[in-house]
Amino acid sequence: ACFVRMGGEDAIWVYSGAPDCCVYSGHSDSVICLQGSKGRILSGSVDTTIRIWSVQQPSCDNILSGHTDWVRCLHCNDNLLVSGSDDHTIRVWDLQTLRCRRTIEVRGWVINCIQLTASHPSVWFGTEQGA
Repeated sequence: ACFVRMGGEDAIWVYSGAPDCCVYSGHSDSVICLQGSKGRILSGSVDTTIRIWSVQQPSCDNILSGHTDWVRCLHCNDNLLVSGSDDHTIRVWDLQTLRCRRTIEVRGWVINCIQLTASHPSVWFGTEQGA
């Protein structure tokens, strides 16, 4: 299970049943979403970035920048990641090249949750406005 500590020095705490807890520090503000995939943890933050962490050691491998407001939600399938933000955009990221492949503007909607389907590539999302 993964636990997120909010406030103070924001970090991701990972508990695997071992007596010691591993702390992943790096975001400059609160971590508000997590996604696990292929030996890594992805985190989205109020600091507008997405960080990619190794589960082997508490280190940040990469930072994805592009959103201009809170990153509220993440979901990935294979080598694609989708992120939803308070900047009214959804971004589609290639996890091999670490580049944004597409930005989808959803004007006026704050995205609270997001899902990338595997069978037919499409993105589903829910908003604060009930859509």
